Amino acid sequence: MSEILQGNRDEAKLPSRRNVPVVQVINGRPIEITYLGKGLNGAATWLLWNPNQPNHIGLVRQGKIGYSLEHRTRNGVELLENVPLRRVQLAITTDSRPVRRPTPPAIQPRSAR
Repeated sequence: MSEILQGNRDEAKLPSRRNVPVVQVINGRPIEITYLGKGLNGAATWLLWNPNQPNHIGLVRQGKIGYSLEHRTRNGVELLENVPLRRVQLAITTDSRPVRRPTPPAIQPRSAR
């Protein structure tokens, strides 16, 4: 079961309890955040999910002077490095919406000549 983290709407709060999913509303959009602990390089790491659909949004790592975010966009994978937490928040709420692919037109049979 996930917790809901309440806070200032303008600021994302990253959870500190390991392997406990937390649903947070960021810019009106629910984001499930799970703290994974420290990685091999000692950086704190969080996994971001869309709680309404099984879509992975991205991976956030805390660096020495900012955060790194690796996430999907409409144009492919984007990596942001050494950015403030507010920039991470903006990136995950604007670029990670599911890509809507147009349905291909129906194939029409050739008419007899």
